[in-house]
Amino acid sequence: MNLRILAVLAGIGVSGFVAGLVLDWPALRLLAKPLPVLCLMLWIWRVPGLGLVRVGLALGLLGDVLLELRGFPAAPEQSLFLAGLAAFLGAHLCYLGACLRRSSRGAWLLALPFAIWGLLLISAVLPRLGSMALPVMVYSTAVCLMMWRAWAVSSPGGWPLLGLGAVIFGVSDSLIALNMFYQPIDHARPAIILSYWLGQWGIVLGARRQLADRV
Repeated sequence: MNLRILAVLAGIGVSGFVAGLVLDWPALRLLAKPLPVLCLMLWIWRVPGLGLVRVGLALGLLGDVLLELRGFPAAPEQSLFLAGLAAFLGAHLCYLGACLRRSSRGAWLLALPFAIWGLLLISAVLPRLGSMALPVMVYSTAVCLMMWRAWAVSSPGGWPLLGLGAVIFGVSDSLIALNMFYQPIDHARPAIILSYWLGQWGIVLGARRQLADRV
């Protein structure tokens, strides 16, 4: 699909979701939220070598819908949250697999800051996780692994869009965890969704440059 058309559709999705937040219209948020990620998925639909990235985007889109359904009356909030968490876990594992497919070199020194990130996050939220402890710990580990491998793959000396996108996605997930299980954060939702979209954009653009098969 034409890049300009996709950009316009993505902009409509961002604007619609923000309007849904301001007006508190769950239906508008539900319709608008998946559009930016859907546009990213269509943008790389025919790019060879990015199958796992496309699946990751599709799972992220599913997670968007599941988490947004929690805003409707009588919605099973915890069940939808766990289902959304599972969808995004699958997305992170797809991105991790795409990075490992390109390079499995050690880069152990790069792992250190992400290990510290994960440990600090878990130590902050663990006292309030209760029955969510295991799912959140597994999810946080997957995110940190994905960020590490994205940086390991990023071209030396180049602009590391893939690594930056992964980290911004990780920031979005960390904000969700801190807002839910540590203490409420002012204006958390706009910060979470904007960093999520920016992170996905960075991952996709970086993947086109660094993970796609050259034919």
